[in-house]
Amino acid sequence: MAFMNYTFRTELTDFDANGNFTNSAILKYLQEAGALHSDAVHMGFHDTANTGFTWILINWKLEVFARPAWNSTISVKTWCSRVEKIHTFRDFEVYDENHQLLAQATSKWILFNIRTNRMERNLERFIDLYSLEQVSVFPSIEEKLKEPDSYDFRKDFPVFRRDIDTNHHVNNISYLKFAYEVLPEETIFPNDFSGIEIMYKNSTVLGEDYAVLVKKESDDFYIVTIKSTDLTALHAIIYLKR
Repeated sequence: MAFMNYTFRTELTDFDANGNFTNSAILKYLQEAGALHSDAVHMGFHDTANTGFTWILINWKLEVFARPAWNSTISVKTWCSRVEKIHTFRDFEVYDENHQLLAQATSKWILFNIRTNRMERNLERFIDLYSLEQVSVFPSIEEKLKEPDSYDFRKDFPVFRRDIDTNHHVNNISYLKFAYEVLPEETIFPNDFSGIEIMYKNSTVLGEDYAVLVKKESDDFYIVTIKSTDLTALHAIIYLKR
């Protein structure tokens, strides 16, 4: 299996107060398409107990060109684009019912051994299952996002049960939602950001609190950093660009 296509129907909860299809909704469908692809090659959610492995996301890069309407069909095309040492890259293209390209994305992953609590370094036997396609939607991505030297404001939150995923960590999409909770409303309504980059560092679990720190670099560029409340552990860095 190489290029895979999955279709979804947009839901009312995918839209914000102004009727815009959200970036977190896009990431939700990309995540689902990737999970379905892994399930098809027996490396998915239901296979973890037998294989002892699970995929962990390290980076997102998303570019949005247009947004679908409610109750419309979108098609997500996904494939594994390359392998670099212990990292694999999965790319995506999102199309509407008229075959218009709505968004494109790339993501970076590690394969984690739940029995040894270590990253898997020998990926060849796993990647062969996916039939690697050496086609990338971006010529390169900035994988190591940088924290700003200072921040404009900060807000602290607890981790809720609703944030926890099947790996018992805060789901990767929740971090973008955390950022949007702290940004001034005028920065995300009515127009959402069209460029999203996220780097994940340390997982967050139930019972922890976290700090969301925001730096406005310009009207078109915000950096959001999510850390432990004592600021010693970095959980994620998010770039938001218009």
